[in-house]
Amino acid sequence: MAVKIDNAPAAVPQQGLDLAEVVFEEEVEGGITRFIALYQSSRPGAIGPVRSGREVDAELLPPFSPVLGISGAARPVMRQFDKAKIRWLEETSGGPSDPFYRVPDRTSPHDLFVHTHALLAAGKGTEAIQEPVFAFDARPPTGGRAIQAVDLEFSPSSEVRWEWSGDAWHRLQNASPHQTVAGNGLTADNVVVMRVRSRPGDRTDSIGNPTLELDVIGDGQATVLRDGRAYPAGWRKATADDHIQWTTPQGDPLPLRPGRTWIEVLKTSSSLRLDRPGRG
Repeated sequence: MAVKIDNAPAAVPQQGLDLAEVVFEEEVEGGITRFIALYQSSRPGAIGPVRSGREVDAELLPPFSPVLGISGAARPVMRQFDKAKIRWLEETSGGPSDPFYRVPDRTSPHDLFVHTHALLAAGKGTEAIQEPVFAFDARPPTGGRAIQAVDLEFSPSSEVRWEWSGDAWHRLQNASPHQTVAGNGLTADNVVVMRVRSRPGDRTDSIGNPTLELDVIGDGQATVLRDGRAYPAGWRKATADDHIQWTTPQGDPLPLRPGRTWIEVLKTSSSLRLDRPGRG
């Protein structure tokens, strides 16, 4: 199961994001980001706010074979989802059989949520994957360097920091701890920064911001953060149907720590700074 989750200022705090096993963070128009949250074994009661799909989702999601919950999508994006054989659902009637619902204490479009069990029931027939989607190993790889945090700037209005606590990475967004509706901080066992080429899309949002296209098919550089260390890495994804492979600079598989993984899909033009222990 996958849900596209809003991350505009009016969408924070989110619900159910802390329970996702894999999260992709992507920049969209206007310099803000959205999440693709994937759930394999965890089942939050509800997830949201839910927002619309983008072209890059049709290239990242096929190997996970999820049912995808979105608020909608532009017609060209819907065609890409259908071509990729992604089972997607959007808000329909708002009636009792609709997995999606609106909450009264948030303003539109940041008020749409989805009941997870109803979404799964509506998407019955999708094939659940059983094998691990990435290479995992509880033993840290050799090499890397100790760091206490990483700073990412998607845009001047969207800055992310991950801090190592000794057992997990803790997320801050625009200098504040990023928490859910329940007050749970967002944490990860792995944070992978995936550097990708980008270009303006051929559509605009409602206020004229151009969409952003992210190239996630091919290969590029990455940084893998696990166990308090940063490892220089590469990424490779041959087709939309293939999972992303994380590799050492020599081309060998680079395993992740078993647990929750966040993948920061960061433009090559955006900044990344590693904060080493003892550094001011």
